[in-house]
Amino acid sequence: MNKVSSFRFFCFFVCFLGLEVRGVRAAGWEKWEGCRLATSEYHDGDSFHVVKQGKDKIFRLYAVDTAETSDEFPGRVEEQAEYFCDRAADILAAGKQADEFTRRLLLKPFTVETCWIDAKGSSRQQRFFGKITLADGSDLGLRLVEAGLARSYGLRQGLQNSYLAKLDRAEAAAKAARRGVWGGKAAELPADDEAEKA
Repeated sequence: MNKVSSFRFFCFFVCFLGLEVRGVRAAGWEKWEGCRLATSEYHDGDSFHVVKQGKDKIFRLYAVDTAETSDEFPGRVEEQAEYFCDRAADILAAGKQADEFTRRLLLKPFTVETCWIDAKGSSRQQRFFGKITLADGSDLGLRLVEAGLARSYGLRQGLQNSYLAKLDRAEAAAKAARRGVWGGKAAELPADDEAEKA
């Protein structure tokens, strides 16, 4: 192997390792850095429009499911109510809280990692699964689950087992502490000024 080939292999390995550390496998993954939330478009806690250099995409979080924000899909609201707390009204309130939580955390530029897997959805525009790293280096999905505003649920394909285990542990801890949708204590929203500094 000559020096050029060795250097290319080294660069590939470093990139692969970087993706592994963030909880995603490298094969087929693409990174979108410097993304912004398209605040004028529809969004909720786990699904939102993202803008980067004039390109607009809709992403839905991998492996994380926040409560619904409306009763447009009563079957989903009923299923979530049964899973979380048995009260549909509380589900909708938690969904709105998750939406606000996500909006505040996405005030600063963030990174999306995706394999461009179709996440379906009711919009005419195609939606893709994505994993979001915030400006402070934390993971949006994990922050939502830790706050009791989401469950560890949904497409897990391509994600590291260690990351999935973190989500599962965070859900169990939020449930035990009765945070957010798990039964009473309101999840603490990040302050706008805190998110601006991130």
